[in-house]
Amino acid sequence: MITTWLALIVSGFICFLFRENPVFLENTVFVSWSIVVITSIPFTVHVFMKYGKDAAMCIIILAGYYVRVALIFWDLNFSHVFLLFHSGADTEGFYLAALMRHSIGYLPADINPYVRFLFHLFGIIGPQRILAQFLNLMISITSVLLIMRAVQRYTTIRSTILATLAMGMLVPHFMILNVILLREALMVGILAVSLYFFVVWFKEGRKLALVLAIGLSFYAGTIHASSAAPGIGYILCVILYDRRLNSFRVQPRAIGMALLGIGFVYVIDMFFGSVIFGHFQNIDSALSLIEHAEHVERGNAAFSALVHTGNEYLDLIINTPIRLMYLVLSPLPWYWRGPWDVIAFSLSTLFYILFYYTMIRALKNPDIKDKQLIIALLIVSIITSFVLGWGISNFGSAMRHRDKFFLQHVLMFAYSFEKIWAADPLYLGFLRRGSYQIHKKQSRAVVSNSKIE
Repeated sequence: MITTWLALIVSGFICFLFRENPVFLENTVFVSWSIVVITSIPFTVHVFMKYGKDAAMCIIILAGYYVRVALIFWDLNFSHVFLLFHSGADTEGFYLAALMRHSIGYLPADINPYVRFLFHLFGIIGPQRILAQFLNLMISITSVLLIMRAVQRYTTIRSTILATLAMGMLVPHFMILNVILLREALMVGILAVSLYFFVVWFKEGRKLALVLAIGLSFYAGTIHASSAAPGIGYILCVILYDRRLNSFRVQPRAIGMALLGIGFVYVIDMFFGSVIFGHFQNIDSALSLIEHAEHVERGNAAFSALVHTGNEYLDLIINTPIRLMYLVLSPLPWYWRGPWDVIAFSLSTLFYILFYYTMIRALKNPDIKDKQLIIALLIVSIITSFVLGWGISNFGSAMRHRDKFFLQHVLMFAYSFEKIWAADPLYLGFLRRGSYQIHKKQSRAVVSNSKIE
């Protein structure tokens, strides 16, 4: 991937040199697609060189890449036939706002973070929307390969690695969301790196990895507040996880850690609260949270799911699991408005059902190797789902925002998958054939129930 990114960066530098040339500006579409083709060549060569001995892996990676390229082409040229999910008002709004700011050369301080990003990107490469979406594609592919690396670091079981890769590369809704002109791809990339460092901390005890995991999650929160939720989940795992006993438990030490965690979040809120937690500044009680949830219900895809008992805290307790269910399972069958909702359910929601089904089966298995890591990822998922569940009351928004944390669920699925599905006789035989190992040095990483640094 380094070679591919270098090719893209060099192409971007050439665009920077000619960005004000009239011929360049008249032919931006040709230039952009030429760069996509040029960048795709080293990527394809890299895949064959690194994974050429495994046909299944090559097929999955290349299919995931080139289908994404085709989706960009469709989004920009055939949207009049039908729009891809989530493409339309928001994507055009981001593009036109960035284009207008780029043309006048002025950026207000309170502008949307993604418009700010596009403004600076257009300042480097010129107003090339195709390359902006292709950058989202590259971030998406890199994120999936990084999550696969997080699995490879601690296992050589081929079926587990292939299942991780297939879910990250080929799930249709996730592919679409990461190639259209939305900020989700940026957050997916930052959170993938954050998640990778969290797994390294959990497995190896590296404190720097934990700092990076939490810091990157809070940084993603500057783009959208909900992206800070995994960082809070990581802090909760630090509080509850006893590394010596390899288990989650409430103990006297946890009280001190909880106070430190609260103090850390308070300091972050004090200095960066308006940037990261600005969306939640008016929420200071259970009642204000419930009122906020009722206020954001809008559109013909809105859902309520609010039970009122007269006690705000009881309302919060009762409604939380209901709203979490609505978030994970949206669009729910009894809210389907037509065939597009059925397609959306099939292309996205069914995979979340599979993830949680596999996770539950794994936690019931006393022999599962990575049970504590699965629990940790479940804790992080519950925290993120709580934030999104109470912040969203619309099926489209639920599907879009939950996929920011899709790779988090893929990783949870991967570690659950190892014992549950890998030996399942109904599973595809080519996934079970042999064990998989890319580099000799990775065999040493399997022994990395290593010493705590």
